[in-house]
Amino acid sequence: MPRSLARRSQRLVSALCGLLALGTASAAVALSPPARAGGAKVQQSVCNVTGAWRGTGLDVAGTRWRFELSLTQADTAVEGFFDWHAGGGDDGRERVAGRVDCRARRLALRGVALEHAPALALARYELGLNPAFTVLAGRWLGGVPGTLRATRVAQ
Repeated sequence: MPRSLARRSQRLVSALCGLLALGTASAAVALSPPARAGGAKVQQSVCNVTGAWRGTGLDVAGTRWRFELSLTQADTAVEGFFDWHAGGGDDGRERVAGRVDCRARRLALRGVALEHAPALALARYELGLNPAFTVLAGRWLGGVPGTLRATRVAQ
């Protein structure tokens, strides 16, 4: 066998072994049961925004907001509501609907209804998610625009 062909064969075998090792490690991770902390499941599915979130926001007028966000996801469709609190009676619920893009880790929501919210306006939300889908951050547009950040509340 010529030397150049032998070298190419060695490189091919090395590359195939590397791919086989990577595939085996990936399969082990994919087949591993969910991690547990104190006996409770940490996360059911990576691309799942269903659940309770708690966070803060700041609008361009300088108002600091606190909120609880409750979401339900079915495939890529998401719906739920924000319970907003700013003090001084600037509280209320905003029902939202939208879509999650798992690959891009993006969540797009739009306000669809307000309840007991005389000081609120419907907004559109452009949010990014961390790789574990436990932190979301982004901005809202509409009314008085602002930015927000929230973390998933442990169940």
